[in-house]
Amino acid sequence: MSSKIDKIISSIPDGLSEIEIIRYIYLKCGELFTYNRDFCYASEEKVIELYDEIFYWFGISDGEKARLKKTCNQIATACTEGINIAMKKQKKSKCVWAENIGYVPSEEAHVATLVYIGEKVYFLDLYKDLYRIQKGMRTCYFAPSKEKLEKEKSLHFSIKEKLNGIECTTIPDEELMQMDKKCGYNRNGIYMDDALIQLKTEMEKINSIEDAKEYIGNLECKDRNDFSLNFKLEFIRKYLINSNQEKKLDISELTKFYIKVYYTLLSDKEIKECKLSHLDIHFKGQPSVLFNIKTPRELIYYIYKGKNEGFERITEEEIGEFKKDGDIRDDSIVIIR
Repeated sequence: MSSKIDKIISSIPDGLSEIEIIRYIYLKCGELFTYNRDFCYASEEKVIELYDEIFYWFGISDGEKARLKKTCNQIATACTEGINIAMKKQKKSKCVWAENIGYVPSEEAHVATLVYIGEKVYFLDLYKDLYRIQKGMRTCYFAPSKEKLEKEKSLHFSIKEKLNGIECTTIPDEELMQMDKKCGYNRNGIYMDDALIQLKTEMEKINSIEDAKEYIGNLECKDRNDFSLNFKLEFIRKYLINSNQEKKLDISELTKFYIKVYYTLLSDKEIKECKLSHLDIHFKGQPSVLFNIKTPRELIYYIYKGKNEGFERITEEEIGEFKKDGDIRDDSIVIIR
């Protein structure tokens, strides 16, 4: 049975340039993985074991349906190996090759990919684009802007050290969109980002509790002035997060998607008046997340109960009961007031 990388390579469309082939592999790899958040809860020895584990492409069979849970090191390695194997099989120029950057054995550091095409150098960080790729959004870390790359350097010393003296090439969004059309990722030119902006415009037309009920039914709202915020939060939970499509996302990517949707759909005034916090937890033994939204008048909590139940709005008292019953792994939980 062929490996997934063989399948990806055999599906590369004809007529792609070297950078477009790399883009294709980046997108296809992004569909395969989810970040393994659990390594953060392990012992130091286990963290090192998980983080250092070598990733072998040919150990992945076509029969594996679920997304593979990996660390950033393994995800970057998959992207790097995929590019190098593809270029070799495609018999592309020997001046094209990729390598991992950022990992230092003595420290827990972030890992990304560096690609060389002739005189040009491209920085890729697949881990940070997983949820975007899985949701059909624009990517942000494939040959990112100088501003984003500088932020990466400020966050990860090992990456900054490796990139010292290297000028990385940036690819503008318009050029990436053309690549995506050729790769079959964005045939109609509309990304999820665009759809969310359109949805925000439509939601601004909902200006009463009665109008909101037509979309989400009864609306829990302590003050009529809060109906717009509560409507948006419930709409996000009910239709954008708990849909069958979103049940395919794993917790790390789902958390990031929730945050993206929250900051897209809420108005500037609502974002300024409210504070969104999230806490990584385990609920009944499974990775989960607790969102805490502090508004001017109340605290709103959403907890993820797994793929079958999704996100539910709960009270502080219910959180206490879950903790008391041992359903929540609570060493990191602090109720923010």
